[in-house]
Amino acid sequence: GGLANGVLACLDKKTGKINWEHKAAYAWSSPICVYDQKGDGRVIYATSAGMMYLLDGKSGEVQDELHVSGSCIEASPVVYDDRLVIGTRGCQICGIKIL
Repeated sequence: GGLANGVLACLDKKTGKINWEHKAAYAWSSPICVYDQKGDGRVIYATSAGMMYLLDGKSGEVQDELHVSGSCIEASPVVYDDRLVIGTRGCQICGIKIL
């Protein structure tokens, strides 16, 4: 989950050991997982600095990032059909097409 020190960690559910970490700005929102038709997982999360990240679920490698017009993002992203929906503290609601 997201931690106050700006680290998103992926843990092994059997051992509790850290598989990978991603460091970014402070984040309030919870990450979400999305899967493509092949079953490959991606992690999407947003930071209070207005950044959104798409990470490979297995490796934690950044696959894409997006700066959402300088607004603070505190809410967790939501997926509806093929769209990611996010709200900002600046009263913006963004719909982003995902694969």
